[in-house]
Amino acid sequence: MFPLAPGVSYVDLNFRHTPGVIATGVLIDAAGVVIVDPGPTSCLETLTRTLAAEGVAIADVRFLLLTHIHLDHAGATGTLVQQNPNIDVYVH
Repeated sequence: MFPLAPGVSYVDLNFRHTPGVIATGVLIDAAGVVIVDPGPTSCLETLTRTLAAEGVAIADVRFLLLTHIHLDHAGATGTLVQQNPNIDVYVH
């Protein structure tokens, strides 16, 4: 994860093995974890592996914030909710 500010980071999803194409925002505080635009399902392994390296499990995620419904932004949403049915999803 690349920190931007305290509790605010992003994950480069390395889409199609190319860095800098798609990133996911991650907000972490005492209340839990928020993921902004989890990206496509094809990048979910990169996201979960990167989160795990920081001690964050999908079970820790409380909210998904989706800026819009395009696969490159929101494609992994269904899989994440299947893995953690307690995630609340908010869509612009």
